[in-house]
Amino acid sequence: MIGALRIPFFIGLSLAIAFSGGVAATKIALDAEDPFDVLEIGPWVANPLAQTAGANPYDKARRALGDGSGLGQAEGLVFRATTDSSGAPLLASCAYVVGGQVPASRVWIMRLTGLSGEITHADPPFSRAMHSASVLRGPDGAFEIGLGAEARSGNWLFMSGDGPFGIEFLLFDTPAAGNFGLIDLEMPEIERQDCADA
Repeated sequence: MIGALRIPFFIGLSLAIAFSGGVAATKIALDAEDPFDVLEIGPWVANPLAQTAGANPYDKARRALGDGSGLGQAEGLVFRATTDSSGAPLLASCAYVVGGQVPASRVWIMRLTGLSGEITHADPPFSRAMHSASVLRGPDGAFEIGLGAEARSGNWLFMSGDGPFGIEFLLFDTPAAGNFGLIDLEMPEIERQDCADA
């Protein structure tokens, strides 16, 4: 009797391992950084095709799972950074300066996000995002935005905590969305300042 049950048991065990392995591999692939169709400028990464019919299967799956921060190619482009310009991970316990230029666009928004895309927490009345219309600029159009718990003059976004975070630039109505690879693009540098745990 026991011998007769061994074969179905091993078949069931093999199927369970194969199924759970397939689910785990799919989850890892969907959570991983996207190696396809990306545009990289320093620490900034964008995927202009992610919201189009020509998107790769992983981007289509992410879209189906509800990663709703993308823009269609006719709407604009989203650049994300999870490291500073030196390649070190962005940490909320450190202060940063994001400065320079962004590609031509009608409007842009810079916002702070968690690595999974959710907005990092900030106590009112502090903002978690900055709109291009409210940014102070130099004569050449360049800007600097400070990030950190300590207030500073000029452009500043409040940030506290000690975990990793990300920065997104949402560029609306930009020619960069349809001409990536054909035009030279410039994105701001991200410089780490002091850290609370240093």
